[in-house]
Amino acid sequence: RTSLGEAPGSAAEATLRVVDMPFEATESLETRADSERVRFRLPLFDAEQPIGAISLDWPSGNEAPEDGGRALRVLSTAAGAALAHHLRIEDLRQTIRARDDVLSVVAHDLQNPINVISLAANSLLHRLPDASARRSLDRIVRGAQRASRMVRDLQEVSAIETGRFVV
Repeated sequence: RTSLGEAPGSAAEATLRVVDMPFEATESLETRADSERVRFRLPLFDAEQPIGAISLDWPSGNEAPEDGGRALRVLSTAAGAALAHHLRIEDLRQTIRARDDVLSVVAHDLQNPINVISLAANSLLHRLPDASARRSLDRIVRGAQRASRMVRDLQEVSAIETGRFVV
């Protein structure tokens, strides 16, 4: 549940809330009254999809306006757009976190096989007397070193983005 805007007041004041908590969405205004409050609630839509609600509450001891829903209708378009924008930003943040998590895991998992390739190629490189055979192994060693640097760069980017980077 996200509250984008809330104007709490004292017991004698009205309260305005915009939330992304879905409820049974109808296009009509819902009015409820109990011993403590009078509530006007209107669903918010984004591209005809219900995304939240805007509500206006009055303490029951105070006189609520006869058409408290009119204020909500005026605010609902802007509140719906603001809530939809907020939800899209949150979705993007979650997507970026998921991407960063995958990159971090991939970088970590690639480091071990690259190390094995590098160690095996270096070991063979020092044992071979033939210069032409060593050239091929030397290319493998250089390729493994480049791959290792790329993986290290990925790990450093991940550490920077998550705040774990130490200089």
